[in-house]
Amino acid sequence: MRVIGQDKLAAVIRTGPNLPQADAARAWLYEMLHRRWDNIDALACAFADVDLSEAPRAVFHLSSAPLSIETLFDLFNDVVLIIAISVAHAPHHEHEAVRDRPLCQ
Repeated sequence: MRVIGQDKLAAVIRTGPNLPQADAARAWLYEMLHRRWDNIDALACAFADVDLSEAPRAVFHLSSAPLSIETLFDLFNDVVLIIAISVAHAPHHEHEAVRDRPLCQ
């Protein structure tokens, strides 16, 4: 996928390159750049803590670090736009949309 807004992730990584959120940001970016999803359900299956309740808006709550990444997805054109990044987030159980997951295989 093409990722627009990588500068926002770079800023998180620069603030502490050895911190857990820097590793999580790098890992998330790698996934976005090297994978493709045919539909929103496939995306939901790939990420346990993604809120897709307002798709095509997707908010990734990364469990490996206190990091949330808000995005807009265009799966047809393989583009993701990073809207905002926050370094702290609520526990994933507080996100209603995370609980209503499609059946993944």
